Amino acid sequence: MMLNKLAMGVLGLALFGLAKAAEWNLQPAASKLAGDSHGVHEWLVALVSIIFVGVFGFMFWSIYAHRKSVGHKAENFHENVGVEVAWAVIPMIILVIIAWPVARTVLAQYGTSNADVAVKVAGMQWKSGYDYLKGEGESLSVISTPSTPRDQIEGHAPKGEHYPHRSYGRTN
Repeated sequence: MMLNKLAMGVLGLALFGLAKAAEWNLQPAASKLAGDSHGVHEWLVALVSIIFVGVFGFMFWSIYAHRKSVGHKAENFHENVGVEVAWAVIPMIILVIIAWPVARTVLAQYGTSNADVAVKVAGMQWKSGYDYLKGEGESLSVISTPSTPRDQIEGHAPKGEHYPHRSYGRTN
């Protein structure tokens, strides 16, 4: 039995190594903010995996160890204040633990006090509008409109070098 558990552990590590080698992960970060986001992602995946294994392991053990065929009788936990408080407080603590680094990382992404360029982007149906508010190109407004021919979209014509192509027009 112990040998089976060891073999499964080695198999799990091998599969983890294969996944890492195949780069089934986020692409390498190109900036500090992207690196922070990647770090939070990795941390959350590990935390959620640990919670998953712990909860399901405990659940399956409880089902096995307290089954009726062994002679256990079902307990009544109705209106048990301790269980109900734990049932509410433990997930709340987990959410706070998760929210703290996530909020810090997301707020850092929105810190634009030292930005070189400020662009207001507005989405319109089938178009996008860009207004350069600060920096190079200040007071420039651009609207992009999709202009891919219908035959290329539907696959009746070969895709061009710049498929899907967008045309850009200055509005000022």
